Amino acid sequence: MGIFSKQPTVSICDMCGKTDVEGCGSLDNHVVQISIDTPAWLPAHYRAQAVGEYTWLCIHCSSFPAMKWPHPVNARAGMEIHLGVAHYKGKFKGMSSMGKVEMMPAV
Repeated sequence: MGIFSKQPTVSICDMCGKTDVEGCGSLDNHVVQISIDTPAWLPAHYRAQAVGEYTWLCIHCSSFPAMKWPHPVNARAGMEIHLGVAHYKGKFKGMSSMGKVEMMPAV
């Protein structure tokens, strides 16, 4: 529910634009834990170096961050910064002074 409304709030994902009902509704759904086999878009040598860490794929520029994170919350923060600085989306849109997340092209 909204604060001043009796209508339920609808969460829209800043990455894919989908709501909960459409199968997303949160950036958290785009953070993945790295294993030897997954995610498939991450090159094998990156997966081998970072098993158990977290990353994500930007669907706007088909790239992934050059760094990996030990916790999904940290990966989400990196995603929010990237979306705001590179794609002018989300709560950090237009914040070019925040710095840039170095990205690598996906395979």
